[in-house]
Formats: sequence, structure tokens, C-alpha cells
Amino acid sequence: MKEKLAEYLSLDSSNIFLFWKGRVALYAILKAIDIKEGDEIILIKTAWEWEKRGGILYRTQGKLREKSDSLSRAEV
Repeated sequence: MKEKLAEYLSLDSSNIFLFWKGRVALYAILKAIDIKEGDEIILIKTAWEWEKRGGILYRTQGKLREKSDSLSRAEV
């Protein structure tokens, strides 16, 4: 599958990463960009609702706090 996708996108297959769930992909991205405790990330409201139920930030031992504006913020 990875090779077919690489061919279709005209990319090297070593630059393609496949994940079984969206939250696993997001977790990998957070780890890849080296998010640390005290760093801040901004989540859209739909992502925030998912996070409140125990998603990625819970798994990275982050702290969540809700803001009342259109974007929600989370501290990691």
C-alpha cells in the first residue's frame, strides 16, 4: 500500500508514514516536533471536544485548559 501511494503521489516511499488511526498520527506528529511540558498548542473546537475525552494530550501527560474564545488552547 505504501509503495502504491508513493507512486501515485510521485514521492519516495521512505517519506510516507501510514497510521491506523488519526489520533495515532497526531500523537506521532506531536512527538516528532518535540512538544514538551509547558509548550502550548492550539486546537480547533472539534479537536478540543475529542481531547476532553482523553486523547493525545492525556497520553503525553499534558494539561488541558479551556478558553472561551473560538479556539481552545492546551498546554503540554
